[in-house]
Amino acid sequence: MRSPSTRTVGEYAHILLRGGIVLICAAIAGGLAGWLAAEMTPKTYESQARLLIVAPGSATVSSARTSGLAGQLRAPSYRELATSDQLLMRVAAAQWPGIDPQTPPADLRERVVASIEPTNAVLTITTTGDTPQAAQQLSAALAGEMPKLVVEVDNLNGRAPYELKTIDAATDMGVTSPKLLTYIGLGAAVAVVFSAVALLAFSLLRNRVDDALGASNTLRSSRELENSQ
Repeated sequence: MRSPSTRTVGEYAHILLRGGIVLICAAIAGGLAGWLAAEMTPKTYESQARLLIVAPGSATVSSARTSGLAGQLRAPSYRELATSDQLLMRVAAAQWPGIDPQTPPADLRERVVASIEPTNAVLTITTTGDTPQAAQQLSAALAGEMPKLVVEVDNLNGRAPYELKTIDAATDMGVTSPKLLTYIGLGAAVAVVFSAVALLAFSLLRNRVDDALGASNTLRSSRELENSQ
């Protein structure tokens, strides 16, 4: 009987090639299972709002450049403000469509992510919801209330040194989870791996049984030969 440790990679590959139909069927079944799991999993949708941070000034190239640099310096503070209790309580109290005024800030914060890019003065607010409309409503509310709050927070002698201008709001970003292709690919991969292991194990077990039967037959033949003599 040949030990599995003495088998070559080519022999294992040959076993898998012989079971190619099984692996293909397993991949299809696993992909279908992944698709079904994705369809049954509650979906989360994303929406996005982008706000440009500007420092009001004269309409010249140098002023625009200065405004952009000033906005970049101010961006980290506004990123924190976008998820602050101060803004989220204001959003709830303003009774925007689809937002319950009794919603705690912590619950809204779980649905909001604010980000900035180091190369520009754009604040991106990404919101989530269990429907596209829910995500878009929260995105629109934040984009509507944050410029007002910035004017109040940064008010110096009746004038705000910075302003937020809406680039776009309530942009539908589609489904963020579950990712259909990820589920299908993962299901197919898991099914193929388990099927490959099962094929190898079955082949090795069958070889052991065949070897044991062969040894038994050889021993029986030897005994019959001895008895006949």
